[in-house]
Amino acid sequence: MNLRLQPHKKLLPESKKPQQIIYFQSFFVVIWLFHNDDPNSDIPVQKMIEDFLQTHYEGHPYSKPIIGLTGHLKNPRLSQMMEFFNTWYVANNMALILAGSFNTEEVMPMIEEKFGGWRSADLPEIPESPLEQYRCREFKLVRLSPIRIGVMGFRTVPSGHPDNLAIEIATSLLANDAETGIFDRMMMENKIMAAQPSALHAPDHGSYLIIFVPKIIGQRFRKAEALINEGLLALRNGEFSDEMLEAIKLGYQKEFQRSLETPEGRAYMITNAFVEGRSWEDVLKEAEEVAKITREDVMRVANTYLGDNRLVYWSKMGFPKKDKLDKPDWEPVIPQNAGQRSEFALKLDEIPESWPEPGFIEFGKDVMIEPIGRASQLYYTPNPYNDIFTLQVRFKKGILHENLIQSAVEYMNLVGTADKSFNDFRSELQQLGATMYFSAGNNDVTVHLEGFDDKLLPTLKLLNEMLVNPGRDDMQLQKFVQDIKGNNKFLRDDPMTIGDALYQYALHGDMSPYIRTLTLREAKRLDSDQLLDVFRDVLNHNADILYTGSLPLEFVKFALAENLHLPKEPQSVEYIELVRREFDGSTVYLHHNRKARQSNINFYVQGKALSEQDKALTNAFNEYFGSGMSSLVFQEIREFRSLSYAAYSQYRPAFLQSNPAYLMAYMNTQSDKTLEGMQAMSELILDMPQKPERMDGIRKAMLQSVYTSQPGFRELASTVANWQRQGYQSDPREFRYSIYNRIDFNDIVDFYHDQISNKPLLITVSGNLKGIDKSEMENFGRIVKLKYKDFIRE
Repeated sequence: MNLRLQPHKKLLPESKKPQQIIYFQSFFVVIWLFHNDDPNSDIPVQKMIEDFLQTHYEGHPYSKPIIGLTGHLKNPRLSQMMEFFNTWYVANNMALILAGSFNTEEVMPMIEEKFGGWRSADLPEIPESPLEQYRCREFKLVRLSPIRIGVMGFRTVPSGHPDNLAIEIATSLLANDAETGIFDRMMMENKIMAAQPSALHAPDHGSYLIIFVPKIIGQRFRKAEALINEGLLALRNGEFSDEMLEAIKLGYQKEFQRSLETPEGRAYMITNAFVEGRSWEDVLKEAEEVAKITREDVMRVANTYLGDNRLVYWSKMGFPKKDKLDKPDWEPVIPQNAGQRSEFALKLDEIPESWPEPGFIEFGKDVMIEPIGRASQLYYTPNPYNDIFTLQVRFKKGILHENLIQSAVEYMNLVGTADKSFNDFRSELQQLGATMYFSAGNNDVTVHLEGFDDKLLPTLKLLNEMLVNPGRDDMQLQKFVQDIKGNNKFLRDDPMTIGDALYQYALHGDMSPYIRTLTLREAKRLDSDQLLDVFRDVLNHNADILYTGSLPLEFVKFALAENLHLPKEPQSVEYIELVRREFDGSTVYLHHNRKARQSNINFYVQGKALSEQDKALTNAFNEYFGSGMSSLVFQEIREFRSLSYAAYSQYRPAFLQSNPAYLMAYMNTQSDKTLEGMQAMSELILDMPQKPERMDGIRKAMLQSVYTSQPGFRELASTVANWQRQGYQSDPREFRYSIYNRIDFNDIVDFYHDQISNKPLLITVSGNLKGIDKSEMENFGRIVKLKYKDFIRE
């Protein structure tokens, strides 16, 4: 559990109270939902994953899904749940992990007082569940995936074993973020579509998985498997350079330091140490232990654990039958104490709160802003923790200005420079402890660079070499075609994404990203010069440069000026926000998908442009209406009516101040519950229930959000740059904080009537609509029926 509260509020008022309170209200909801609405049932490879784990861990508890098998839901036993709780939820089997800003000497007595009396008990012996070692190449063939997917499974060692660090280094030699590994090179050379290794360390057993995907056209499974074997043989024989091994170890140490930067990262590491039975001191020694790993260590673990004895699992294209339980004969529960608060909750409310003054971001102090070049800005944030820098160069031209920018950016992630191959270029970066990649957004193209501050100058030189003189590699264009073919196959078997595509088309028409995407025919016509020209044009636009690191501001400015090419006469383009259609009346877009088990339903209401006070009220409205487990949408749709496992709603401001905001809502539900789900969500949107007794909780949540939404130090520069792009010259949260202190429930109601009430409602429904009364659909608005090809281009 991850709580972000003040320490006084975390430490509970009565030491024994949490052990006496067990709520089973939500349990019945979950059971009903899984009878009707298994959230994983429409994930394209879910059945394949479950079947592989069942095969690899045969006879072991890991072979079963955490939620249980379908049959387990027929006769759930609360007595067994209670017995499990009483047996294992005892003090000597728990850890209290706090990471954040607090006074340890002040908190320790509180912990002793509030938790010291918790019950301890003798723990039963955990039964051993041995797994037999593979003695040969064991093989299984199934048809459970939209495209051909292979998995190799090996037995390794449990968590805490001294070989695990060497196994992790071996994994990075096969595939890593810099894409210089043995498998990475195979993918870059278009020998195989995908190959991804992963080490899994559980307390009692370890596994090593290699997931591989043959090329869509012209490659047999056996050839793809042979390539994986070639890669493993190269690893076992030590066919990697000393420079690469040292670069991998340097990268590990960098990621280790990054993990220590945030309270969440430290808490996660402490949690793992507790589960594995290691001390915090052992964790902190990991970087030293990694530095000692030798070539011989890597070869030894590769030969010991990644040999010929393994499970080889091939999944050909197929469409597995989906389980479906008969619905339980239960009447909907009418909550007798809805809106009431327990004695325990009331005691929590009585604890005095002592919030410090909120810390808002000061432009020019927390983030220093300096001009650089003709029309660019440098946003500089100091790094107080280590000597790792992050740098983003954000050119202000994006996909909405030129549709081919997305393809050009993907191409840049696949090539080296004119003088260096992809592998040589990435290896040079890696030996400096640096990584680099490009990304594209609607209004910008960003170069992401990360490395060590003492290597900033040579790292910038490599970046500039890529920007000024990118390589030309026509072979990488073949990957575009392979990737699009693979994506198209997956998309046709992904009902949730199809539902989103329908929603995007209803809102944006031909500007939907699923319409603007590159088709297979268009991809085949691409050439390298065309994409490089598009990318060079992007570099001629003004840019924001975001640096976070430990070097002085003046040195960073000098380093950028000397080593980074920026245009002498930069161009500028206007920020574009996608225009949403206007609807004269309520409208329903329908798409029949016979493969879907669930209906994916989206709702939309066009709002108005927001004032700053309205934006503060937006957050309060969202807390009340559709965000979180105490919202109307969650309680009415999921808790009380069990109509959807995933149900939420948000009122979203536009990025540009002058553009209108909008309400969106989403739910998925069993096909035969589609009309009921549409009705329930529509009623909430069109006639919002009023529960003023919740206002105190909403106000506290808003005030607390000012503290918990503080950007991390690496996000400060990006946050301020975005705010300035929107026209802010100071932290907008400061004004909103003043509003939170004085809003009341009538403000939320007035906001609802002004922005949402009595507006046309757009609903999009994608699912198996067979058997649904279309005439009842007409009660929700004008019907528009679409086929797959109408809103998705291939």
